[in-house]
Amino acid sequence: MRTRVFIVNDDTFPSHLKYLFAGTGAKDKDEDVALLSDIKRVRPGDFVLFYIEATAKVKGGFYGIFKIANQVPLVFHTPGQEGFQPNLGKKLIYRTLIEPYEVYSEGVPEWEVLDKLPVYATEIQWSLIYRKLKGKRGCTPLLPWEAQRLIDMIRNRNRGRLF
Repeated sequence: MRTRVFIVNDDTFPSHLKYLFAGTGAKDKDEDVALLSDIKRVRPGDFVLFYIEATAKVKGGFYGIFKIANQVPLVFHTPGQEGFQPNLGKKLIYRTLIEPYEVYSEGVPEWEVLDKLPVYATEIQWSLIYRKLKGKRGCTPLLPWEAQRLIDMIRNRNRGRLF
């Protein structure tokens, strides 16, 4: 199972849901080779989870489950095009279409996924911890066991009730 986590905030997340896309950007730059290589690795059918950044008014957490849509082209990028559309407040230069798979209304808080230490060190979400501390990337790939564990946490949080 190939899974990616896309970072969003409480302002951009509704647009991602309304227009069914996942995207990433690098401040005001029109190009970023590292982010482009990240998003170019997505394939139709890959899973997508969103991480909403925590703020004073939003607790943040992980939400999903979406899939990369069957589409051509897979990645949208037009140099010079307005990367703030539709009304994002943050420039997203690389985008891919998504479709709902299992969408749940309750997210899993960051502290539960990353900071609440499991009994065994092999269960720590190392890919997400690296992204948080060093990577600062908007399209983080997860190892298969990490993805399954995070998806199971989202399903369990919602007791299987889809949105």
